[in-house]
Amino acid sequence: PAAGDSLAAVKQLLVNKADFKQLLRHPYLSYSQVCAIVNRRRESGRIDSLEALVFMEEYGPKDLHRLRPYLDFQ
Repeated sequence: PAAGDSLAAVKQLLVNKADFKQLLRHPYLSYSQVCAIVNRRRESGRIDSLEALVFMEEYGPKDLHRLRPYLDFQ
């Protein structure tokens, strides 16, 4: 299958709607990364894009590349 087809089959996690436990179940998110997301949402509201995670020390370039297909910021 084409790359676009395989990405369509990936179940995305709704970053701004998922609760702590739902986020923690994702295999590519660590406890500290989940805490960073939840704290950011509490302090600033919704997270608009993957690029917003760049400013969190818990996320490096490899993390962002690996997570890109799995996170939805709607």
